[in-house]
Amino acid sequence: MSLHIDEINLPLDDETLDHLTQFTKTWALSNGLIFSTNSRDEATYLPHMLLPSPIPRKQYEKALAVQPGFNELMWKVASDNEFLTSALKR
Repeated sequence: MSLHIDEINLPLDDETLDHLTQFTKTWALSNGLIFSTNSRDEATYLPHMLLPSPIPRKQYEKALAVQPGFNELMWKVASDNEFLTSALKR
C-alpha cells in the first residue's frame, strides 16, 4: 500500500479518510510505533496525527529561535553522567 501526500486534497472525503487511517495504522505497526495493551499477547499502534497541523508562522519562528539552545541543553544533560545518576536516584 502506498500513498503520496500530494494526492491528498482537503477536506478529505470518507473513502480517502478511511484509506489514510488504515494506511497510517499499518505503517505504525510495521515501523515499531506500538505499545503493549493489558494483555501480554497484544499490541496496538501509538496515537498519531494523520496530517500535519498548521501553526502560526510567528510561533514557528519562535520555536526555530530557541531550538539551538534547547539542543545544547539536551546534549549537556545527556553528557553529564554524574548529574543523570543523581537526578534519577530521587
